[in-house]
Amino acid sequence: MDTLEKYALRVLEARGLNPVKSSIMSKVNAIFWTIVDGTFVITILMELVSNTSDIFTFVDNFSAITVASQVVTKEIGLLTHQQEFRTVITCLKEFWPKDKFGKQVKAKLDNIESFSKRFLQIYICSVACAVSLYMLKPILEGNKILPIMWVTFCSLEESLYCYIFNYILQVVWAACGLHMLVGFDCLFILLLLCGYCELEQIKHALISLDPDETTDEDDAPLLDLIASLIEQHNRVLNLLKRIQDLLGSLLLLQFVATLLSLCASLFVLTSVDFPPSLPVVSKSLPYIFSVFTQNLIYCVAGQVISDQTLSVADAAYASKWWIKAQPQLRRMILLMILRSQRPEEMTAGGVFALNLETFVAIMKTTGSALAFMNTVYGEEE
Repeated sequence: MDTLEKYALRVLEARGLNPVKSSIMSKVNAIFWTIVDGTFVITILMELVSNTSDIFTFVDNFSAITVASQVVTKEIGLLTHQQEFRTVITCLKEFWPKDKFGKQVKAKLDNIESFSKRFLQIYICSVACAVSLYMLKPILEGNKILPIMWVTFCSLEESLYCYIFNYILQVVWAACGLHMLVGFDCLFILLLLCGYCELEQIKHALISLDPDETTDEDDAPLLDLIASLIEQHNRVLNLLKRIQDLLGSLLLLQFVATLLSLCASLFVLTSVDFPPSLPVVSKSLPYIFSVFTQNLIYCVAGQVISDQTLSVADAAYASKWWIKAQPQLRRMILLMILRSQRPEEMTAGGVFALNLETFVAIMKTTGSALAFMNTVYGEEE
């Protein structure tokens, strides 16, 4: 819970989207930011449609639309489902403390949490680097242009103050959008991490079972322990199902957006000159890396949690389920094995599962789309 508070809830609280601390003022704050971001997206779309001179310019600025749309859809999702998110986070209070089964298990869980935090820190740094370099687009290209095309109500060419005002506004908006995007991604990953660690404790408890094989009577304390493991296992599976129900549609929109933005950035990187110029590389590569990392952490998280739910069956199988001395104990363990053989998968809107196969498929699709775009652009030239 401490990691979830630090990396996700505090970040979302700045925009009034912390599900745990919901109030009238926070809702007003969240609605304000949603309207602001939605307005910026509309102005970018208007400028992109009306004043785009060629396909290269259009694609070059299309990545800003995909990122901005991610921010807006995730804000709306958090705002409209605050009660559901609060329920999910409250469920974590029913999870066991990390030291319930001793210092060795606690040390293992601490290592898992530490690795996850480092992974998230790499992602946060990559996104911050990508946004920073994208905002340096005018300096890198040596032109008096805005990093993002949007509608302006004054002349950028004639008024230096107009240009500076719009540039600062875009930098502030990009920084705030980055804040929101990272907070949402961390919320998803850390919720899955809590479920993973709880399943790890359940597996340890199952493997450590030591039923008495010399008696024909059921061991009451052992049956109580198995009952508590089954209850906790169901609690974790219900948590994962709630996360899936809440975020499935948002994840589908996110993956479509990131696929489009990845194609756009690779097109910009490869369509004009090869090798590309330093300004193009400086602007595009960090952005491509951040999108690549975002897709990767979601797919890895989905793959890991799916494998973890399956591995509970292996742990239960290793707990002497086959002994004939205690038939009630055997039946309870067998039921747990049967339930654990159905993996709990995270999916993007039920369309495709979040796993490494999906990640590879996205990369292949991106390559095919890039080849098609380069062919079309080459024919137009």
